[in-house]
Amino acid sequence: MLKYCLCIFTCGCYPGPQANNGLNGDDYDTMLLDNEKQAVENLLSYLESNSSVTKLTEEHIRALTILTFSDNEELQRSAALCYTEIADRVKTPLTQSLALPLVELLGSSDIQVQKITTLAMSNFILNGPENKEVLVNSGALLPLILLLNSRNTEVQCNTCGCLTTLATTDSTKKTIATENGIIPLLRLLNSSDVRVQRNAAGAVLNLTHLESNRAELVDKGALPILILLLSSNDEEVQYYSAAALSNIAVNDIHRIMMVAIGNHDIIRDLIKLLACRREKVKCQASYALRNLASDGDNQIWMVRFGVLDPLMKVIRNSSRETLGAAVGCLRNLSILKANEATIVKQGFLADLCYILKTGTNIEAQRHSAGILRNLVVGDQTQVCINLNLQSLISITSS
Repeated sequence: MLKYCLCIFTCGCYPGPQANNGLNGDDYDTMLLDNEKQAVENLLSYLESNSSVTKLTEEHIRALTILTFSDNEELQRSAALCYTEIADRVKTPLTQSLALPLVELLGSSDIQVQKITTLAMSNFILNGPENKEVLVNSGALLPLILLLNSRNTEVQCNTCGCLTTLATTDSTKKTIATENGIIPLLRLLNSSDVRVQRNAAGAVLNLTHLESNRAELVDKGALPILILLLSSNDEEVQYYSAAALSNIAVNDIHRIMMVAIGNHDIIRDLIKLLACRREKVKCQASYALRNLASDGDNQIWMVRFGVLDPLMKVIRNSSRETLGAAVGCLRNLSILKANEATIVKQGFLADLCYILKTGTNIEAQRHSAGILRNLVVGDQTQVCINLNLQSLISITSS
């Protein structure tokens, strides 16, 4: 009976009972306690009502709590399904009284409950930033971390998605790491399901915004996994991986470790990503190369592996942020004296002068001026003079 009603009121997304094993009314009544039957009636009344008129009340929340803590797994599933409906209907901030039963459902041993609950939680999180704080304060992080060890791909995907969107504050990022969330996330980066890979990579990227997490990720073996994912066929995975590596590469020891993996694989793969059709992938690849180019040896290898030609294409046709990252990379490459002549011969000077003249991208202008300074104080002084750098003169005199 309950399954049948829920099948109707959830637009058929919940499978109804088969004709040969459905419950008749008498059997159904004998299986439920009085408070459970009352809870079912309250929630069914809410689900079949006009959502614009009927508001979610404390009575409805008490009914959800009764079903959540029931020993009947079917009632737990019903509570989880109700939460998916509520997440669609209720656009006001989530209250803790409504969040607590939802968090409790995360601890269910039933796979179906886990699937539905993580999906409902994901929807609540996306409904507004206030909901993130309420769910974290209601204890959602630890059961979500435990669910990372699920063998079900739907649960894995939903759980990683929840953690990605919750990991937006330093305290949350730190908690995920201290509660042993890093190793299962790294394991899921190797998933055969690209959806799981995407969400796991997104969670790892958010964790890299905290310095202590970056060190722990490296210690737990993140680098070879992230470098391998740069060659993924999925552009979202490429983006998250490149961005995570870019954040980790701010540390000089981590940069050495990155380049030591394979035959400078990270440099080769990031150079390839400069030709990606997705702007955000090119941007993060440029940032990562810029950070790696902080080291002299990497400056040599990048030019040797052919970074200048794709870098020029990015500089000539890219978004504002990508341009700043690409010119920043070139600036680091220009620090090495051995690269000066190659940069000049490649034809970058005219592009740098154009960037200085346009006056619309301060970040790119700053890096362009830095590159020209490096070339002037090096062996390319006469070349720069012959080019007649009027734009540089106007910038420095203003």
